[in-house]
Amino acid sequence: MPHAAAARMATRERDAGRYQRHRSEQTLLYRIVDECYPAFAAHLAEQGRELPGYVQREEAGEHKAGEQMPAILAAAHERARHTLLGEIHRLKALRRINPNVRDAEIHALERHWQAVNETLEGARLRLEALRVLVVT
Repeated sequence: MPHAAAARMATRERDAGRYQRHRSEQTLLYRIVDECYPAFAAHLAEQGRELPGYVQREEAGEHKAGEQMPAILAAAHERARHTLLGEIHRLKALRRINPNVRDAEIHALERHWQAVNETLEGARLRLEALRVLVVT
């Protein structure tokens, strides 16, 4: 078996059962639609035509989601901060009077807070599905 094929097989076996999100935003189709959609809509408008209603609603929904996203992320960040940092502070205060509270518990929550914070900071809006109809 060639080395490259063996390496791919070993990687598949190692990753078997682990979830890996499909990154649709990295596909060629996604990039084409992202680049060409405004020109396509303008071309239709020049001809006195418009996109079907469901496509317009999809575009309007994506635009609305983009406008709402900062507030949604801010609320999620604040809720996570309040919940996790509150618990971290509570455990630190409890540790002062109760030696049974372990540092590992506090460090685990701090790592969890850091992971949640990084995830929220990296959150991006992305198109999850695209319906394409070809009319001939």
